[in-house]
Amino acid sequence: VVPNTTIDQPVVQAENNDYYMRRDFYKAYFQRGSVFMDYRNHIDTFDKNTILYGHNYLDSTMFSDLEKYKDIEFYKTAPVIEFNTIYKNYKWKVFAVFLTTASPELDNGYVFNYIYPFMRDDNFAEFVAEVDKRSLYHTDVEVLPTDKILTLQTCSRDLDLSARKQEDVRCIVMARLVREGESETVDVSKAT
Repeated sequence: VVPNTTIDQPVVQAENNDYYMRRDFYKAYFQRGSVFMDYRNHIDTFDKNTILYGHNYLDSTMFSDLEKYKDIEFYKTAPVIEFNTIYKNYKWKVFAVFLTTASPELDNGYVFNYIYPFMRDDNFAEFVAEVDKRSLYHTDVEVLPTDKILTLQTCSRDLDLSARKQEDVRCIVMARLVREGESETVDVSKAT
């Protein structure tokens, strides 16, 4: 659940990341697909980086409303999101929002691997530093090597050069799990 958006769908998972691209919760064909978790992730314990994907139809369905986070003023209205499982309800503090490409030719031959679920503590800090460099704004949410993060991904049209040429660009929202005993509030006045 993302506050002030229509994002409140069940999350599914398959043995690959293609299955639910065009299927609904009941596995029937559905053009808009479903919100789904990366096939490599584990819902019972959460990996270092749990990744959720959803289409962007520019109409407030699926993950379209994630693009609202490109505006810092929207972030200030929704700094904490909810991702619940059958095991427990969880809160996550948004710490980064960025655009990235999925095509090397759009980024000088480089693609940032933000969908890697199994980082170790020693390379996690480097990953978070790279995310921080790419973020559209900076929040006051601290991310430690022991934290777990949630990555929400949808397509973006921000780099499309014409109506007929859609580029392979993603809008990414990252949040970290609220720690045991930690307050769920975020001081949004410190976001710059």
